[in-house]
Amino acid sequence: MNRAPAAVAAVFAASVTIACSQPSEPAACSARLVVSVNEGAALTFSWSPGDCGAVDLSVSEAGSAIKWLVQSASASNALLPPVAYGQVPAGAFSATPPETLLPGITYHVGMSRRRADGSEFLAGESDFVVSRSWP
Repeated sequence: MNRAPAAVAAVFAASVTIACSQPSEPAACSARLVVSVNEGAALTFSWSPGDCGAVDLSVSEAGSAIKWLVQSASASNALLPPVAYGQVPAGAFSATPPETLLPGITYHVGMSRRRADGSEFLAGESDFVVSRSWP
């Protein structure tokens, strides 16, 4: 009796179950995110498409050290916009505490996304200058 077809069918069924249980994201999330920085009651970072999460968000002085780094606690693309400077979103942690941002200095914000294979890529970025000190 040939059991190979039954074994192949069992492996195939298991792989289909695993593949179908993976969360799917919009196809647009593999493209570059459009980043915006807004000063209001808070300094906020947003991006579109807004349903594309990020695994981390970093703010640095252009060409210098990181001023703030917030990361998803689950190492998934769980950070969603908007993110306010110095305020850690639910499900995240501050890997680098926020430093004061000063007016007239060029800063850089970048968001990384994690692919299904675990690798990360820079998904969006922008340079900005603030008009007052934050936080």
